[in-house]
Amino acid sequence: FKATLADTTLAAVSTSSSTAAGTHQIEVQSLAQAQKIKSEAFATTDTVIGSGSLTIEFGAYNEDGTFTANADKAAKTIAINPTKSTLADIRSAINEANAGVTASIVNDGSGNRLVIASQDSGLANALKISANDTDGNHTDTAGLSKLAFDASTGGISNMTETVIAKNAVMVIDGITVEKSSNTISDALEGVTFNLLKANPGTSTTLAVEKDKSSVEAAVKAFVTT
Repeated sequence: FKATLADTTLAAVSTSSSTAAGTHQIEVQSLAQAQKIKSEAFATTDTVIGSGSLTIEFGAYNEDGTFTANADKAAKTIAINPTKSTLADIRSAINEANAGVTASIVNDGSGNRLVIASQDSGLANALKISANDTDGNHTDTAGLSKLAFDASTGGISNMTETVIAKNAVMVIDGITVEKSSNTISDALEGVTFNLLKANPGTSTTLAVEKDKSSVEAAVKAFVTT
């Protein structure tokens, strides 16, 4: 069997099963995204930020302003040594911790910013970062607390969100499906979608049918042999 999507710009589809045989209407309303946040601008990558520790949590920011931790991901605390507390040092410490995020430094012309990105997309993988600052104040804009981020009501956010966490949303035969990833294999039985582009309000046709061409090719190869 093969799966063919009329608008191939929306998704790549595959199947090896007859369970979804027939035609289906598909609409891709949004793509999943991983959250990214940025720090203030620092003069150089060797600028000393501060020491202590950063604790990274994953979860969802709810409409009522609360934060719900992701039960499948444990919080990770990263120690920042006073002798290795520059912007570049902190970037490296975060990456070496394998905490489920990646850190990079971007120079936007006004200075060097630390960018922290969740490795996994989806609403439940948004970031919450708290600082235990050796200067004794864990929420101000001095020292390591410059890297605190908590978008819940009353939370301290000294970093700024640049890319919001989003789920992928698609409609299959009038049924709305929401997933944390753009690779979806558990929505339409037997079919795997790799979403490429959103086109809300417009549906396209998915056809799942016998793959006659592969059978013909196999027979021809046998005859040739």
